[in-house]
Amino acid sequence: MRVVGLLVLLGGLLLAAAPAQAFPVMSCWNGTGQDWLDRPTTCTYSVEGGPGTRLVSLKWRRWGEPTATATGRRVASRRRHRATVQVRRLMQCGDTATYYQEIRIKTWWPKTKPRYSQWRPLTVPRC
Repeated sequence: MRVVGLLVLLGGLLLAAAPAQAFPVMSCWNGTGQDWLDRPTTCTYSVEGGPGTRLVSLKWRRWGEPTATATGRRVASRRRHRATVQVRRLMQCGDTATYYQEIRIKTWWPKTKPRYSQWRPLTVPRC
């Protein structure tokens, strides 16, 4: 739960705390629909109805900045491969959330040099 604003009565004085900033989230597929997650440790996403890409053990840096980066694992064919994930293009939506709009992944596949994929769209709500 996020605190949006806070009023405090202290010694007969009413103090108003500044409202919290909108917090960043990204979309992840949960099997039946989209979840909007803050610093997800596990995420499955799909591009244009294609097969889902499962990411696990994610540890994020610079979350909330224009580009956030996570290290973790990409699960493919029941095997886990080292991966780096980046999300970018924050979109403000109302007063409570901002949404990352794009994702790219660098995967360490066997016998290939790791490189980032192209930037792919993430699902975002209509504001």
